[in-house]
Amino acid sequence: MGLARSGKAAIESLVLGGARVLAWDDDPKKREEISGVGVEIRDLHGINFKDIDALVLSPGIPHSFPKPHPVAAKAKTSGVPIIGDIEIFAQNSRNTPVIGVTGTNGKSTTASLIGHLLSHSNISNEVAGNIGRPVLEISPDLGPDFIVLELSSYQLELSPSLGCSIAVLLNITPDHLDRHGGMEGYVRAKRRIFDKLIHDPKIIIGIDDEITRSIYQQLKHETDFSVIPISGYEIPKEGVGVKSGNLRSRLPSTPKCEINLKGMKTLIGGHNYQNAAAAVAIALSLGVEQPEIEFALQCFKGLPHRQELVRKLFGVNFINDSKATNFDATERALSSFKSIYWIAGGLSKDNRITKSFFKNLKNVEHAFFIGSSENEFFNFFKNSTPCTKCSNLEIAVEKAVSAACSEKKESPVVLLSPAAASFDQFESYEARGEQFKSIVGSLNLEKFSNWETTT
Repeated sequence: MGLARSGKAAIESLVLGGARVLAWDDDPKKREEISGVGVEIRDLHGINFKDIDALVLSPGIPHSFPKPHPVAAKAKTSGVPIIGDIEIFAQNSRNTPVIGVTGTNGKSTTASLIGHLLSHSNISNEVAGNIGRPVLEISPDLGPDFIVLELSSYQLELSPSLGCSIAVLLNITPDHLDRHGGMEGYVRAKRRIFDKLIHDPKIIIGIDDEITRSIYQQLKHETDFSVIPISGYEIPKEGVGVKSGNLRSRLPSTPKCEINLKGMKTLIGGHNYQNAAAAVAIALSLGVEQPEIEFALQCFKGLPHRQELVRKLFGVNFINDSKATNFDATERALSSFKSIYWIAGGLSKDNRITKSFFKNLKNVEHAFFIGSSENEFFNFFKNSTPCTKCSNLEIAVEKAVSAACSEKKESPVVLLSPAAASFDQFESYEARGEQFKSIVGSLNLEKFSNWETTT
């Protein structure tokens, strides 16, 4: 059920494995795209589940909260297991060790950085999962040393057989609470990454937020496994951390490692320092030495749509952080830059806004709000920072550039960091980010000059 990219990969894998596959998506276009690949297009709303072995559900489709999809509800009533594509992989993998990465924010960057570090150290790996590449697209003939999986809370709930050899939990802040019945359910979903640890396992866990720090203290006393703390703001005992831009390891039984992260443009801010600490902790535990690690960090290109420098034009930096779909992610971006002309808004997630978020508003010169939440955001922030309602992204970019030019701050930044989902105006956060890049890419001297002279 659900025929986006992971659903398509699951169908191909199951058909190749000899399974009889019935497939459905409530979107007719998705059904048309999948027809003719050895699968039966059947409306799963009306089938009898007594002959079904499992319902493979797209992670984005609710199966419990806030209300289960009718097909998921029917499967549950019939006692049919509800699983995801990660579970198919887990049940059929060839015992390749898995490095699993989860957390509210930073997991895509961290998973990508882990793969990057390992590759530069001649440790073969494949990176997949929530990062955008379905795990079932990995050829079973590749036989890498490791598979690195970015794992969302949705995926973890649908993967009871998944066993990680290295499990990474970066942070937990409120997100997707409607899908998990509240904060307790969300935390429980994230902790599932520790349920089945195999192959002399290691746990890498962030200690920069209250929830994961508490989980670290529990695990340290309750398990015999190696539990390694990581931080973007301190050097934890028997862990890896960053203080004042300097990464240091205090891991026992590994060589000394100290790396200056300042000046690494794709690893800016405490949140990225924590991501780097996680990746370095894994590399060190696998025997990688400091020179290889330092070189790999220096040439890491970062991810699209995550604090991505799109262009620098006439002294203005344009940063695409479209992947920031909640306030915690946006807070990280606002803490990373100065003289910010902030573009935000979209489909509101009703997330908690912390006090530290308002501290970072001092970096914001002006905010420009778009999408279905523009009134909500405007009313919330109008007393704390200058704001303008812009309706759409094109208008917001124009107004932000105009303000940045006229106010002539030092190294101004036009930052798209929406703190909201994209689905009110875009198909995905990627589509939103690509439109921002397209708009910024089309800026020209003539139009730029007109803005400057007319403001």
